[in-house]
Amino acid sequence: MAGFEERKFLLHKTRVKLVPNYLRGERETAGKYIALTESERTVAIDEICRNMKERGSFEGNADTATHNVNEFFSECVFLLCDGWELNLKYFSIKPHIAGSWNKADEAHDREKHPIRFTYRSLKPLRDHAAEIAVEVTGIEEQTAYIAEVLDVKSGAINENLTVRHNFIITGNRIQVTGDAATCGLFLILIEDDGSETPVKVEEPFVQNSKNKIVALMPDSIGAGVKVKVRVITDYSGSNTPLKTSRTMDFGTIFTVIADAIPPGPAPTP
Repeated sequence: MAGFEERKFLLHKTRVKLVPNYLRGERETAGKYIALTESERTVAIDEICRNMKERGSFEGNADTATHNVNEFFSECVFLLCDGWELNLKYFSIKPHIAGSWNKADEAHDREKHPIRFTYRSLKPLRDHAAEIAVEVTGIEEQTAYIAEVLDVKSGAINENLTVRHNFIITGNRIQVTGDAATCGLFLILIEDDGSETPVKVEEPFVQNSKNKIVALMPDSIGAGVKVKVRVITDYSGSNTPLKTSRTMDFGTIFTVIADAIPPGPAPTP
């Protein structure tokens, strides 16, 4: 009976591979391996609407649904920017003004008080987590991947990057080697129209090893910009470089935030 009940409620399945654990910490990250989902491709709104049509949960036109969903999210953004917290049944989003003020009449400074948006999962989504069966399909010890990105200044993991401060990339086979014209560590700027512009992070890095890269966030990228992390390398794990450079994109989109204490004027000679 217990087995039947388990099969009855596990309605979804997520496949994962186990990879060596190079993360610091205890409890959840104390073991030898951590899990990475096998599929990390982002699904866009138009694909979701087509899925609704194909699965039979929506009887209308998929293109019309895509248009309506896009308009819905545009309205959500409008309300968020007016200071409202949104309850979207499965998760909530609200605006948050970071930084601190020294006096009541101090004006808002976009560099000192960056505007962020906070996401929180709600009970219906947390309840669905109990319906997910996780299938471990094996161990990939030789996989090259980025596991996490830590912002040293704020302590945030996979969330934001602080201008003029170090960030730490942890993973496997991520050491940057090869032709400087093509290989390197890049921050990919995400434009409002969805286009991407790569910005190369200057070397030398504080650390550049198989499992860790410590680099300085460039001040050429301003607060509020959305970026992705990309590593392009010829590193193979041995003395023989790869024949073709490997590109590793980390799926998380980061928000660039300002240093809480802006730099002062240059010293007088």
